[in-house]
Amino acid sequence: HPIVAHIRWELGVQAYKAGDFAKAAEWLARYSAEHPKAAHAADSLFYLGEARFAQGDAKGAVTAYRALFARFPKSPAAGPAKLRLAAALYQAGDFEQRARAYGAAASGAGAADALLSRALALEKAGRDAEALAADEAWLKRFPKHPKASLMWLMAAQARERAGRLSDAADAYARIRDDEHRPAALF
Repeated sequence: HPIVAHIRWELGVQAYKAGDFAKAAEWLARYSAEHPKAAHAADSLFYLGEARFAQGDAKGAVTAYRALFARFPKSPAAGPAKLRLAAALYQAGDFEQRARAYGAAASGAGAADALLSRALALEKAGRDAEALAADEAWLKRFPKHPKASLMWLMAAQARERAGRLSDAADAYARIRDDEHRPAALF
């Protein structure tokens, strides 16, 4: 019944706002399972993922976010969920999937941060050649971004690991900010 659905939604939201993530997850899971076409079905999956992530259940969060994408790919909640999925995958230790998730989130206002995180995830996954390519693609797309010096540092270090010492020196020379300049000079 729509009234039951609404009550479950409200109970889940209230518990979430109060920081009772276990209770929120319980109500939101019931809402999304028993009322899959209700008004807040997509939002319930997003907040279910958030509640599970807040409880330290990264795998449960991944499951909720993926259910959101499968059932409501065009929902306004799907955009933020892409970034949250990547964070949950990181928490779960799945760097390969995290890199893919950040790649999928690489549009809109958060594209620079998503692609930077993708490059970091590729590096952590030990995929150095792909990480370097991601660094270089980021630098071409966002050359004046405030995090450009960090990306030049990452690219320089990756080039150095690959034995491309001249290219590494060129990348180190491009670092101008006070935070990363000492490492570049070293």
